[in-house]
Amino acid sequence: MLERILVFTVVSGGIYALLSVGFSLIFGVARVLNMAHTAFCMVAAYSMFLLVSSQMGIGLGNIPAIIITVVFVTGLGMLSYKLFIDRIREHHGAVLLMTIALALVMQEIVLWIFRGDVRGIPPFIGGYTEILGLRILNQQILAVGMVVVVIAIVWLVLAKTKIGIAIRATANDPEIANLMGIGSSKILMITMGIASALAAVAGIVIAPLWALQPTMWGNILVMIMVILVLGGLEA
Repeated sequence: MLERILVFTVVSGGIYALLSVGFSLIFGVARVLNMAHTAFCMVAAYSMFLLVSSQMGIGLGNIPAIIITVVFVTGLGMLSYKLFIDRIREHHGAVLLMTIALALVMQEIVLWIFRGDVRGIPPFIGGYTEILGLRILNQQILAVGMVVVVIAIVWLVLAKTKIGIAIRATANDPEIANLMGIGSSKILMITMGIASALAAVAGIVIAPLWALQPTMWGNILVMIMVILVLGGLEA
C-alpha cells in the first residue's frame, strides 16, 4: 500500500509541477494571475475523451487526438488572452476576476456537453512493469516520462533559444526589452501560448489516470497555488 501511495505521489507531483511551470511562467512574464490555467487543463482532458472515446462517436487514435488537443487548447488560451486579459493586464484585480469567470464559463460549457458524469479514457499503453518488486503501470511510467520531457523542452527553449532570451528579457524589464526591439505584446502572447500548451499536456496526462469531472480544475488550482506559495511565484 505504501509503495502504491509513493507511485501515485510521484505521478501526481509531476502533473502539478507541469501546471505550476505554466502558471509561474505567465505570471513571471506578464504579471498575470491566470486562475483559468487549470481550467485549460480540464478542457484538454475532456478534449481527449471527446476525440478518443467511442462513446462520443469519434474514436480517433491517441496521437492525432493529442495533436488536436494541444493545438486546440493552445489556441484557446491565446485567444482568451487576446480578447479578455491583454486589455486589462495592468489591473490585477480585474484580471483575477476575469480569469475566474473564464474558468467558470469553461466549466459550465463542459458540464452542458458532457453532463456531470465521471468520465475517463483507456490508458495509452497497457500492462505494468516490475521495478524493485513493485508493479508500476506502464501508463504511469509514460506519464512521468512525458512530464520530464516537456519540462526539459521548456527549459531548453527558455535557456537556449532567441525566443527564450526574449521572454526572459521581457520578464526582467519590459520597457528595456521594448527599447531593444523586442515586441512585448508578441512575447506575452507567445508566453500565454506556451503556458496553455503545458496545461494541455497536463490534461492529456491526466485523462487516462484520473476521473474527469467539470469541477476538477478547482481542486487542482488549490494544489497549484499551495505549491507556488511555498516554492515562490516567479518565472
